[in-house]
Amino acid sequence: MKALNFKAFSFALSCIICIITLVSICYAAPPNVTIIKPSYSGSYYLKGSSYLFEAKVTNNPTSVKLYYGSNGDIFVGNMSYSGSGYYTYTWTPTSWVKPLHRSLSYGSCIWEIPRINVVANNASGTSSAYKTAYVTTANLGTYQYVDTSFYYVSPVNNSFRGVGTGLMNEVGYDGQYATYNCLAYAVDVTDRWLWPNEWIYIHPDQLAPYLIAYMKKGSYGGYSYSNRPGTVYSQSSSSVMLGTKVIAYKGPAGIHLAKVTEWNSSGYPTKVISKWGSGELIESLPNTFTPNNYSNAFYFFK
Repeated sequence: MKALNFKAFSFALSCIICIITLVSICYAAPPNVTIIKPSYSGSYYLKGSSYLFEAKVTNNPTSVKLYYGSNGDIFVGNMSYSGSGYYTYTWTPTSWVKPLHRSLSYGSCIWEIPRINVVANNASGTSSAYKTAYVTTANLGTYQYVDTSFYYVSPVNNSFRGVGTGLMNEVGYDGQYATYNCLAYAVDVTDRWLWPNEWIYIHPDQLAPYLIAYMKKGSYGGYSYSNRPGTVYSQSSSSVMLGTKVIAYKGPAGIHLAKVTEWNSSGYPTKVISKWGSGELIESLPNTFTPNNYSNAFYFFK
């Protein structure tokens, strides 16, 4: 019987121990996750468009998953390994998620941008990283159909200035909470939908005196708006005024209001921001709403 080569056996055993040690070291810590794309928080992603998401994950993960949502807990897909510790996923979002909101005071709340969340696992545990990101309520064509000045160059270079908030019970009556609309935004209210119930039955062509009374916290047609929340405006005109702060539009889509955010050197409006119903806050030029929607300005307030 051939004698056992203890030197060779000892060497082989040492190699096995080294391999086991290396494997143990590799899994000694949970994965480390760094999101590469998006590179910035606060990105806006158009519904129906495709985007590449990328993360670098170390410590040999056994799975890398992409999530989205207000809490970053809605599963999107498994990210694929692309080499050198990088994982990617191409996502075409199709669903809008209502953002969470946090009340500040009466009439005011903060709407929080949802998040992209990358979660990685290995034998030692789970790690994650997130960046705030938002999927829009509509696709690019819808926004351009409403406003010819709407632009979208990239997720961080576009016309969006705030998230969509949805409708409470899908009914746009006055006093609905957990959302807000163009009228609310025009009077600096962000925690409720403002649209007096009586306006539902008034044709837009007859709405001007009610709107004027509302903006001035006055009365008209037997209705008083003195107790409505928000900012009061003291001046109104059917033609643009120097220092105009709010513009009211009228078209086939009904009445729409926008806050002026920039003026030229003469004091006339050059940019506005408005809440598109239950949708997003969007920056526009003062006169670029299309004829089939909000159309033309018909009243001005300051």
